[in-house]
Amino acid sequence: NKTGFLSLIKEAPITQPIIVCGGVCACIYEARNSTDDLDCECAAEDVEPLADYFDKRGVIADLSENISGWGMIALPPRYREDSPYLQGFDNVRYLSFYVFIVSKLRRGLDRDMADIEPFRGKAPNLDVYVKEAIDASPVSTERFRFLDRVKRWQRPVVENS
Repeated sequence: NKTGFLSLIKEAPITQPIIVCGGVCACIYEARNSTDDLDCECAAEDVEPLADYFDKRGVIADLSENISGWGMIALPPRYREDSPYLQGFDNVRYLSFYVFIVSKLRRGLDRDMADIEPFRGKAPNLDVYVKEAIDASPVSTERFRFLDRVKRWQRPVVENS
C-alpha cells in the first residue's frame, strides 16, 4: 500500500529527487488503495542502488532515468518541473494530476482506466497536456489509439436509470 512504499522510500539511498508514477501515484491521488510494485524515475546513478535496495526488501520496482520513454506516447515535456513534492518528503515527487491522467491514458490497460475513472469530467485542461504529449511523440499508429482513448475517456458517462 501507499504507506508501506513511502516508509521504504524514506530510508532509500536516493541522491536526487525521484518521481513516483504508476500505482503508487494512483494511491497518492486516492484512486486506488494498494499496488504491488513501485514505478519511478530516478537519477541514472540511483537506478542500481535503488533496485538493489528494493529487491532486498522484496519490492518489485521499475526504475528509469526517463519514464517518458516507457511508451510510444511521450509524457508532456514539462512533467518533471510540474511534479509536486510529496508532503513530508524533500526527495519524493509524484506526477502532477494532468500528467498522471496522460500517463494512464497512454498505456490504456483496464487497470489504468480504472485508476483514472474517478477523475472523469474533472480534468478540463487535459487537452493542453494531450497536445504536448502528442507533439513530443514519434508519429505512429499508437498516436491514433491514444487519441481515441482520450476521446472516449472525456465523453460524459451516461447513467442508466
